[in-house]
Amino acid sequence: MKESLPKQFLKKQLLNIVFLALIVGGALTVYFLARAEQPDKKLNTSPAIAAAAPTAEASFSQANEAAASGNEDSVSGDASATGGDTATASPSPSAESKRVVGVPESVFATHLATSELFDAKRSATDPCSWTLTYGEQPSMEVGLQYTVDDGAVSSLELSFLLPPEYNAKSESTIEQYLAKSVGKFTAAREEAVRSLLPDLLPACDQNDALTRASVRIWAEEMTQISSKKDDVRDKADGCTFYAYQVQREESDVLVCLFVLEQ
Repeated sequence: MKESLPKQFLKKQLLNIVFLALIVGGALTVYFLARAEQPDKKLNTSPAIAAAAPTAEASFSQANEAAASGNEDSVSGDASATGGDTATASPSPSAESKRVVGVPESVFATHLATSELFDAKRSATDPCSWTLTYGEQPSMEVGLQYTVDDGAVSSLELSFLLPPEYNAKSESTIEQYLAKSVGKFTAAREEAVRSLLPDLLPACDQNDALTRASVRIWAEEMTQISSKKDDVRDKADGCTFYAYQVQREESDVLVCLFVLEQ
């Protein structure tokens, strides 16, 4: 007796379901086996990577050290070259600062005798002592003395006579006149100081190191001295300048002393 059609249809569907289940199960089995093999591959390849990493780092480190060594050699080479040039180089004479050095006595004496700025008269008893006459109405007589070491001028002294003080309110007409003339005498002396110092002091310097501008400053400061308590002191390269007031033979004298360091 044949089975009915519904039963035959159910058997075929059941077989299809079983067949599909087997296919799905096989696919899942293959999938899980493949997943299980991947960690093993990772574990098998990691030592190679770990071994390769230090090698790469070592190579990179060696390359850096080689480059640094090359740079150091280059820098040291440049420094050595520069040091060698510095060691062998010597300053030029023009770069060195000049110092004031005294001129030969004959040169300075010729300057005094031939100057058109003043009239100079040499002492008959002392060849290093002169009297200079500067200006007119009133004219100024200035004492000049110098010293000589090893044939060169080593110091110069100029002395300017200061007028005595007079009482302008005195009953004496002569004293009143003299008091009025003091102002003219003082102005003439200050002019003599401003003119003679910039001429005579540089004339003592063989190297032309002493500038007239510096001497003019000294001269202007010297004109400001008004008592024995005042003085001027200054130094330049190789020389010293003094200015002060002193009493000599009952007269007040304004003195300029210029000393050259030999």
